[in-house]
Amino acid sequence: MLSLFWEAAVLAAALSADIFLCAVSFGAGKITVPFSSKLLVSALSGGMLFVSLLASRGAGALLPEEVGRWLPFAVLMALGAEKLFLSKIRAFLKARFHGRRAAPPDVLQVYASPVCADKDGSSSISPGEAVALAFAVSFDSVGAGLGAGMLAGSLWLPAVMTGLTSYVLLCLGLWAGRHASGKIPFSPDLVSGLFFVLFAVAKLL
Repeated sequence: MLSLFWEAAVLAAALSADIFLCAVSFGAGKITVPFSSKLLVSALSGGMLFVSLLASRGAGALLPEEVGRWLPFAVLMALGAEKLFLSKIRAFLKARFHGRRAAPPDVLQVYASPVCADKDGSSSISPGEAVALAFAVSFDSVGAGLGAGMLAGSLWLPAVMTGLTSYVLLCLGLWAGRHASGKIPFSPDLVSGLFFVLFAVAKLL
């Protein structure tokens, strides 16, 4: 049980890194996130992971044992690589979307530049804008669910922990952005990438 708890904790931390980075940029830009929007982002993050885990668990039962062993490893490693190169991916997408401000905000545009979630320029993320933000930062939840769902373990525990961790890191990121001018002494996306890689290797062993 304890090992399942730590696996869920590592997965939740890895999936919540994007939310922390978004919150830092919001705090630095003096953009507020009301309580209702925080709850919505957190609930959608955990909910999307749960649905993905559930779908993957069902699909895993239909796959050959060897495929069910290696496919999660490949998916989780791909997520790790995406995190490790996240800054380059976002730079590419920012160049593509330069000068555009979709209404409602394009999910990829928000993924590339989180401040675009504030589409009305009100310096506050409304519940409607929070939905686009949640989808933008939950791409990894779908992939992680597809990878981890084929493996043994609880479905509820990682989903609930991801929702709670997302909420906590959202609050911490807003505080850090306001008090540290958006500068943090480490790279959460690199830490997240390493978590995914280690999680994939641990599950394969």
